[in-house]
Amino acid sequence: MNLSPNNFQQKNNAIDVENKKEVVDKAEPPSPIHATAVITAAQNGQQQNSTEKTTAIHHADSSTKATMQQSEAANNTETKATPTLSKSESLSRFFISGGAAIDASFIHINTIEQAKIISGIGFGYRINKRLIIQTGFYAGSKIYTSHKEDYNFKNYNFPYVNTIQYINADCYVFDVPLTMRYNLTVKKNNNWYTTVGLSSLFMKNESYDVYYNYGPNTPTHEVNWTYSNKNNHPFSVLNISVGFESALKKNVFISAEPYYKLPLGGVGEGAVQLSSIGLQLGIRYNFLKKNK
Repeated sequence: MNLSPNNFQQKNNAIDVENKKEVVDKAEPPSPIHATAVITAAQNGQQQNSTEKTTAIHHADSSTKATMQQSEAANNTETKATPTLSKSESLSRFFISGGAAIDASFIHINTIEQAKIISGIGFGYRINKRLIIQTGFYAGSKIYTSHKEDYNFKNYNFPYVNTIQYINADCYVFDVPLTMRYNLTVKKNNNWYTTVGLSSLFMKNESYDVYYNYGPNTPTHEVNWTYSNKNNHPFSVLNISVGFESALKKNVFISAEPYYKLPLGGVGEGAVQLSSIGLQLGIRYNFLKKNK
């Protein structure tokens, strides 16, 4: 039998259809177990991703909360450590103070032997944010050693002046300073400052142990000279200091102030050029006033 080209093409198409059906029939359908495993794995993957996202969000929230708590704690600490005035009050221009100093007196710096405590009270008035005028009353002993060249003996009728070896002095004095303070910094709680001014010295009791001999190669003898309320020296000492002050409360301040006192004239019996160095620790109380 003869096949035309069209009949031949139709037969081939029929064979291809049969082959495809056979392949489809032979392909095994997916098993229910395998499908279930695939679905479970997909669900587990979604749950894991969800868990990781939840954990990351929780960590981020915890970190943010911890940062906020630390910031709040720092703010609270700063607030507690920073004394502040209420809106209805302010610092008065007037204040009182108290202080004690470790003071070493000398005529020559290499003759310092011991330091004494000088203490007292002070009063002040704030002119502006930078300038403060201060005065006070301080008392204490000044102990120093000198040689005969340091004394003025013109008023003495002592026969052995030329053979004096040295003199030990112990004088109890009142120191009345008048100084100007300049604030190097202007802050609420901590400030550096410097002061300059003059002191008046009032010699209440003076005791001098004088060591001398009668001539070369003779034993040393001692005589004591004592005076009370004899020598007063107004504005005879130049005061220079630098200090640091910190707020203890809103109107209470503590300070540390190294100083140097230079003589502008003779001090005490014998008119010696007496200098002093020291460190004064002080506390200042500012009066408060109500704002209108």
